[in-house]
Amino acid sequence: MATFLDIGLLEHFKIIFPILFTFLVVYALLVYTKFLGDNKAIHALIAFALSIMVAFSDIAVATINSMAPWLVLVFIFIIFGLLAYKSIGFSDAQIMGALTARRQRWIIFIIGWVVVAIFLGSLTSEISERGGIGVYGVSNTTEASSGDDETQEKAFYETLVHPKVLGIMFILLLMLFAINRLVVTSD
Repeated sequence: MATFLDIGLLEHFKIIFPILFTFLVVYALLVYTKFLGDNKAIHALIAFALSIMVAFSDIAVATINSMAPWLVLVFIFIIFGLLAYKSIGFSDAQIMGALTARRQRWIIFIIGWVVVAIFLGSLTSEISERGGIGVYGVSNTTEASSGDDETQEKAFYETLVHPKVLGIMFILLLMLFAINRLVVTSD
């Protein structure tokens, strides 16, 4: 049943998040570590190439998509921890002053291991759901039937006016206008 706020069509855009996530993480790591110097164009090119390579791997896309909610929870946990200290009355300077260089390394180390554990858990979960590693070499694609051009055109127009498509178009436009309004009012 199609409802007005059905977001089922966003499932088809699930490839975009892993591409953006990979690009941003690789670019940020290259810029932060300055592994290849200070040329940000090279950093962006390498990050773009790796993100496109991730897009062609089903296991990488599935792993990143299953990691995302857990990483968001870790981020929210960190934010709520900082908000708890601020609600008690600590300022930003006091919080950062309490984090000496040694404590900062431990916190980064712990967060890093949590991210690695989330990655390994997501990877093993995706591999076990698909029945093992050997399944990834087999292609299950089928050829599309040529069909009549008139029926394909009719099906295309029926898809455009389907309630789910119209609903998702409305939601995306609403989000676009909301983001535009927030940006315009914050300037």
